[in-house]
Amino acid sequence: MSVHRLGDLLEGSLKRAGIQQKVTATHTINEFRIIVQRKWGKQALKRIFPKHVKNGILTVQVKDSVYLAELKLNEEKFVEEINKKNKGAAVKRLRLLVN
Repeated sequence: MSVHRLGDLLEGSLKRAGIQQKVTATHTINEFRIIVQRKWGKQALKRIFPKHVKNGILTVQVKDSVYLAELKLNEEKFVEEINKKNKGAAVKRLRLLVN
């Protein structure tokens, strides 16, 4: 009998169930929110809304031009930090929408 890590078994089950991408997208959005809150505080989450992840692109709605500029300026850092937490390249870039 071989011993397997629980995380490896869970990951395999998620892939077989066809929901691995949705789980990864949810983790990505949650991690983005944590990073935003840590960087700018809870009030920033009233102006910055991560929407979805598709084809490695995290779409974010922004209601403030100052935050938009900051996100553009720090996009590479956000992507790097998100991917480090997800242990892989879940996000290639951010797509920023102004509302």
